[in-house]
Amino acid sequence: MPDNRRIQGPEESHNPAVFLKPSEKPGNPDLLNQEGCRIDGRKPEEIRPIYMKTGLNDRASGSAYVELGATKVMCAVYGPKEVPRKEDTLLQGRLTCEFKFAPFSCHQRRQHQQDQEEKEFSSLVVQALSRAVRLVHYGSSCLVDPSLDEEERVRDGVGGAKGHVTVVYLSSLDEVTSIRQTGCMLPDDLMMAVDAGIESCLRLKHRMKCVLCT
Repeated sequence: MPDNRRIQGPEESHNPAVFLKPSEKPGNPDLLNQEGCRIDGRKPEEIRPIYMKTGLNDRASGSAYVELGATKVMCAVYGPKEVPRKEDTLLQGRLTCEFKFAPFSCHQRRQHQQDQEEKEFSSLVVQALSRAVRLVHYGSSCLVDPSLDEEERVRDGVGGAKGHVTVVYLSSLDEVTSIRQTGCMLPDDLMMAVDAGIESCLRLKHRMKCVLCT
């Protein structure tokens, strides 16, 4: 017997945003103006204003606060910790990360539990930092203040190509440990964005040394 109290809607429905072009989708505004500058007035190769401070969390083994424009990040390191007995077969250390958005930091309020996107970002941070931690010599080394240098570079390409690139670069090893690209970009634009990210990381190296040594 049919339930007349329910709304009799169509059997299938589609989000209208699927049929929009990338530039027409909500939340994806143009990041460059007609003069080739970003909306906030920066040039394409100019990094956002940066502020860094360490030692904000007394309960953590190491902590840092970083501001990159309107992006604010608080990170803390806990350890070294003893490995549980059931996992005592490991011959080296293990690096784990928990990435979490603040509940008020997004357009839609975040829950206190990790969602799938935050779990993915946690894996990306582990991948980016794994080369900076000598897990084989875990007994004599630990992670104090991790350096996660990131910078985005966005350029308009042929046919309205638009995307974001995040580059993680370890200057001491001269190695790119992680690259994350979203949106539509041409291969040449992607390579230029990676080079620009590396240059931005090198410019931040001296600033980070001053913060960590004072």
